[in-house]
Amino acid sequence: MINRQTSCQSSNTVPLFGGPAYTLVFALLLCLVGAVPPVLAQGISTGAYVTVTSDYMFRGISLTSENPALQGGLDLGWKDLTVSLWASNVDFGAASPADVEADLGAVWSRQVTDRVGISFQAFRFSYFGDGSLNYSEYSAIVDVANATIGFYVAPSYGGTDGDGTYLNFGYAIALPKAVNLGLHAGRNEFEAAVGIEDYWDYGVSLGRSFGRLDADVSFLTTDLPKADESDARVVASVTANF
Repeated sequence: MINRQTSCQSSNTVPLFGGPAYTLVFALLLCLVGAVPPVLAQGISTGAYVTVTSDYMFRGISLTSENPALQGGLDLGWKDLTVSLWASNVDFGAASPADVEADLGAVWSRQVTDRVGISFQAFRFSYFGDGSLNYSEYSAIVDVANATIGFYVAPSYGGTDGDGTYLNFGYAIALPKAVNLGLHAGRNEFEAAVGIEDYWDYGVSLGRSFGRLDADVSFLTTDLPKADESDARVVASVTANF
């Protein structure tokens, strides 16, 4: 499963699983799940999943104006290559009419040794309702045992004339009772044209699998000045894997 995560003004609360944005995301997910059996018949590995989360957080900032999100995607794998499609509702309030984000990308990954893995990714982020926000991002990631470090570059970040970079650090710890503890820190830097100040985001998560279901509770925060979308918060999510 390949997942991904402009501070914007809040808008009115939207109901869970209500409105055109949720309908479009849900329709896309049904199509993705329905596409899995034919693909399996062709001998290509697949993974489909649907997530319900209390808030769509991307690098410490809410992209749903602190409202819930319905998300999901489909991964198609062949040897070291994976093609991924992912979607979520979004809500940027008065800053943009965009209501759905859809990400399409490719990942090349390889296990170099028993403890070291590398991957290179390229993704296109598209926003239904406001194509001016569309942009691409490229990354290189190294995993060493339980530690991860990744570097991401986004030319014309968020459809602006400036570039953005992201340096991610992560560490996973296995706890008793099959619980996984995740630690995370990320550095976000932007050129002046982007209009976002540089900042750090931090996170601590606890996760556990229950058969095909994955449950996760995270504490997320940033060092940005106090604002609704970037305040410290607890986010809960449940993912169903198909």
